[in-house]
Amino acid sequence: MVGLTLLVYVQGSLRPYLGGVDCDRVKTGMDGMSGNKGCVCVRMLLGSLSLCFINVHLASGQTACAERSEHLWQILSDAFQGTSIRGRGKLRAPKMGFLRQSRYFACDHGLLVLFGDMNIRLELLPEEQRPPGGPEAWLDRDQLSLGKLPSLRGFREGDIRFAPTFKYVPGSSTFSDKRCPAWTDRVVFKAASGVDVELLEYDSFPQMMHTSDHHAIAAQFFVAGAGSVESGLPPSSRHMQKQSKKQRGDDFAFLHTHTYRYIYIYIHIYVSVCIYIYIYIYGAASEEQIGRMEEEEEEEEEEKEGGRRRGGGTHTHISIYIYIDIDIQIPFSIFV
Repeated sequence: MVGLTLLVYVQGSLRPYLGGVDCDRVKTGMDGMSGNKGCVCVRMLLGSLSLCFINVHLASGQTACAERSEHLWQILSDAFQGTSIRGRGKLRAPKMGFLRQSRYFACDHGLLVLFGDMNIRLELLPEEQRPPGGPEAWLDRDQLSLGKLPSLRGFREGDIRFAPTFKYVPGSSTFSDKRCPAWTDRVVFKAASGVDVELLEYDSFPQMMHTSDHHAIAAQFFVAGAGSVESGLPPSSRHMQKQSKKQRGDDFAFLHTHTYRYIYIYIHIYVSVCIYIYIYIYGAASEEQIGRMEEEEEEEEEEKEGGRRRGGGTHTHISIYIYIDIDIQIPFSIFV
């Protein structure tokens, strides 16, 4: 994906409880052809508790609720699958370590956390640039709170007690005039029956203002459920301990192979088009004008002789130069 990264750190003492690691990405940009929008995701077993984390970047636009909801549905449907449900059975072959064995669905995990730039905006009237009042009143216009994204029904979110996360003048806490402020960056989650989830923290960090026109947000959870590591070694982990060391090593190696590095290279192609337009203007000249022209020609340097027509009329040469400079930027990434 372009500009999306998901890093998962697991405490070393929990290594014996970890297994079933799988990663994937889903492209939603340009009808699934481009990775400028979409998600990166990872799932795992921690004891008998299955966890899934999805970092998303959805379509932008003030009124594109339906499109964003459709992209979320596509992400939740296609992640970890060998075929694309939205693509009517289009093959999603394994690549770059993504198994895509259709063994897991994102929504079938004990805890599913969906987060990132969802481009959620405020509902505005046609004549409004931004809602009246302050940010406290703006929350009443929030598209997610108003249920405008049906694909997120059943997900929970903590209380929003922080300022809108977008759009700021980079390096400041001043809203930009180019966009209506909104809580575009969100963290939502869904827990299965029997899994106890407590949201400990949900806040923004406006001091991180120098790298983006967004303000970063973070959420912290406490998760416990039947058969979790809190209750000792669960059956699934006992079974994992009986596996060969090679198998467990492969699982661990698989986790590390998903630390990717990308080199982003921008190629600038400059195309200069020069168009020369010559305009010739002819007109009749009087005998007096011709005489003056002849006198001036005699005084001019020899190399300039012939620059004017004699007897037939005047010759005016106007040159117009038009330069068209086209700058084409082609970004691509190299996987190393």
